Amino acid sequence: MRSLLQFLARILLTPVFLWAGIHKVLDPAQSMTSMGMHGMRWTGIFLAGAIFMETIVVLALLFGFLIRWSAFLLALYLIPVTLIFHLELSDPAQLNNFLENLGIMGGLWMLAAFGGGRISIDALLRKKKA
Repeated sequence: MRSLLQFLARILLTPVFLWAGIHKVLDPAQSMTSMGMHGMRWTGIFLAGAIFMETIVVLALLFGFLIRWSAFLLALYLIPVTLIFHLELSDPAQLNNFLENLGIMGGLWMLAAFGGGRISIDALLRKKKA
C-alpha cells in the first residue's frame, strides 16, 4: 500500500510542472516577459533552467528515477519561484498560488525523505544490483 501511495503522489505532483514547462517551451517570449515584469534579469538563462526543472527533472520524478534528488531539487526550485511570482498576498489569486506551492513543496519534501517506493525505476535498478 505504501508504494502505491508513493507512486500516486508522484503522479499527482507532476502535471502542474509539466503543464508549466510545456507552455514555457511553446511560448518562451511570454515566459521571459513575465520574468522581466517580476524584476528578473538574464531571463533566457532562467527560462532554460525553469524548462529543465519543469520537464526533465519532473519526468525523472514521474518515472521514479533519482526520486529523492528530483523531489529535493523541485522543492528547492519552488522556493524562489514562489517568492518571486506569488508573494503579492493581498491578491487572492496570488495567495492561492502561494498556498498551493507550499502544499506541493510539502509533498515533494515527503518524497525526498521517504523515496518513491517499489513502483519506480530506482527500485528496478536496486533489484538489478542485488
